[in-house]
Amino acid sequence: MKIVRFEYFTEETLFQNLRQMHLKGRPELTIYRDANISLKENADPSEINFAQYYVLEKDLNEISLTRKCLLEYGVDIFKLKGFVRVYFKDSETGELGVFDTLPPIVEISAADGGMPLLNDGMHRVYLAREAGSAINVVVVENADPAYPYYALPNHEGWNNLTRCTEVPDIKKNYRVKEYKTLFRDFNTSFINVTQQRTDKKPAALKVAGEKVAV
Repeated sequence: MKIVRFEYFTEETLFQNLRQMHLKGRPELTIYRDANISLKENADPSEINFAQYYVLEKDLNEISLTRKCLLEYGVDIFKLKGFVRVYFKDSETGELGVFDTLPPIVEISAADGGMPLLNDGMHRVYLAREAGSAINVVVVENADPAYPYYALPNHEGWNNLTRCTEVPDIKKNYRVKEYKTLFRDFNTSFINVTQQRTDKKPAALKVAGEKVAV
């Protein structure tokens, strides 16, 4: 991957975008709109609760490459205080692409007794732990309680997490049968956050907010 250019958006813009995020296929359900959103700096990855039972080698490699490339410009994705929009050229195909990188999202889950539960960013948290690095995370509190996170916590945590080359049969323990009705679609407010980095999408999503010089 060769970075063509990147833009660094402020913490305020990150929060504004998160408030506009809605559930998958349900644009009326902006469940973070009235939530308390804050940035927690230097969180210990080992203490973050999550639902997932696996991480994928492919995703770990892509995120490691992203971090390596951005570190050359002085940007560490483990220390973000806003979010970065990366425009890149695929080294093999020459195709152009764009994606956003933001801090992992931790939601205070009322359905799980107020447990801070990772909603997005498992691979970033895994890599930070592997590197022995703290990581900045976004904490969302008082999201609409009628729409809890779609999966239950993995109570065994890091002891029950497998590094895989393919997606396993058991990915998470879903909270409800129709779990996709509770899926937080961060791609409604950001670009290619939860899709392959090689997905080619025009930057049609307009970000209303302030960029900062790096």
